[in-house]
Amino acid sequence: MNAQQVVQQVTTLRAAGADTFVIFALPTQAIQAFVSAARLGWKPFEYVTSVSIDPAVMQIVRLNAGPQAGAGATSTAFLHDPTNPTQKRSAGVKLYLQIMKRYLPGEDPKAVAHIYGMMAAYTMVAALKSAGKSPTRASLLKAAQHLDIANPFLLPGLHVKTSPTNYFPLGRTYLVKFKNGFWNVLGKPLTTS
Repeated sequence: MNAQQVVQQVTTLRAAGADTFVIFALPTQAIQAFVSAARLGWKPFEYVTSVSIDPAVMQIVRLNAGPQAGAGATSTAFLHDPTNPTQKRSAGVKLYLQIMKRYLPGEDPKAVAHIYGMMAAYTMVAALKSAGKSPTRASLLKAAQHLDIANPFLLPGLHVKTSPTNYFPLGRTYLVKFKNGFWNVLGKPLTTS
């Protein structure tokens, strides 16, 4: 979908009198959607899929549409946000920043893709350790089906847990709201599966 199509859809939704704007889009299209709504002066309740809550997305939105663009938007999150001052002291963010400084000093630590990669790698290492000294495909699959680990890159209270009948590793997540330039965690984790 190109930018003109996104603008057209946003314009149509506003003209229809919609009071809720659900943005199920990848980051580029989410940016276009937020910016389009702001430029139209449309202020619906905004919900955006978690794939597009990278801090860089909202930074671009605000640079293109003003500091109030996206304010109050809601989403879900399971990872720590290294850009959020309220999370700077968490063990997971500290570990993340240490790893970034040591192994990726030229990369932007604000990019959520990096902390997501570390979360996935941490989980894979746990599965490999559980697969035995000489892992096989079968032992790794069995280990991956029996995970129950605290992953430091996840928000508090979230665990990676799988079973032979449920491969989805995260069964809970948090609601987050974009306020004061950051995605802020709301309340307690919610069950998602």
